[in-house]
Amino acid sequence: MTERITSRENGRIKQYGKLRTSAKARWEAGRFVMEGHRLCVDALESGVRLESFFYTENYFSQHEDTVRRMTEICENACQITDSVAARLADTKSPQGIFCIGQTLDKSKHLVTIKKNNSYLALEEIADPNNLGTILRTAEAFSVDGILLSRSCCDLYAPKVLRGSMGAFFRLKTEIVEDLAAFLEQEREKGIPSFAAVPDRAAQSILTADFSEGGIMLIGNEANGLRRETAEAATYKVTIPMRGGAESLNAAVAASILIWQMEAGRRNSRSE
Repeated sequence: MTERITSRENGRIKQYGKLRTSAKARWEAGRFVMEGHRLCVDALESGVRLESFFYTENYFSQHEDTVRRMTEICENACQITDSVAARLADTKSPQGIFCIGQTLDKSKHLVTIKKNNSYLALEEIADPNNLGTILRTAEAFSVDGILLSRSCCDLYAPKVLRGSMGAFFRLKTEIVEDLAAFLEQEREKGIPSFAAVPDRAAQSILTADFSEGGIMLIGNEANGLRRETAEAATYKVTIPMRGGAESLNAAVAASILIWQMEAGRRNSRSE
């Protein structure tokens, strides 16, 4: 049965707001929020367990089939007024659809490092927009797994989820407590790793050997990789630039690095 909510002070609305703004609340509740047609439908089709579903009358008029599908599987389906939708929204132009879902049990799909596959390791990425874009790019180029330091921003932050365009639901991701120790362990197994650094003395990605795949490391937007992490990598690589800029935005750099790594793997297979 669909509940109609007209008050911005309703308990379900307050719960959504808390989950939207607090990483601690999300972690403690094991719940996260989603906004927008594309993201909510991606969650549904990717097997995310949706508990609550909020929609406006205008959204229903445009996406009646989606509302009916959501209502069938959600424990709580709620029609809300435009005023309540404005309270829930994290965007300037909300589409009138919002969901609360259970956090994914990623322990069932941990990243297994294999030879000739490609992986991305992210250290201290602070901007959720950057992290979301990196995840979206990683899925587009079929990266086999994403490793993240504990100090990266929350994967369930609304901006990360929107920026990833649902890629997070499908990618294999894993939190690594000590990236430097992890890299040394993998190097002993014959898995190469590449520390991306803004250093002209490092090897250009245009000449680096990515034929066997490996782990590409990208660091914090302002400070890059920690020294011990970069030193633990098998190689240090850099994106050659002719202009005056010393470095690139983390998401832009990740896109270039992922593409070059995948190109190296593809070329080796075609030879």
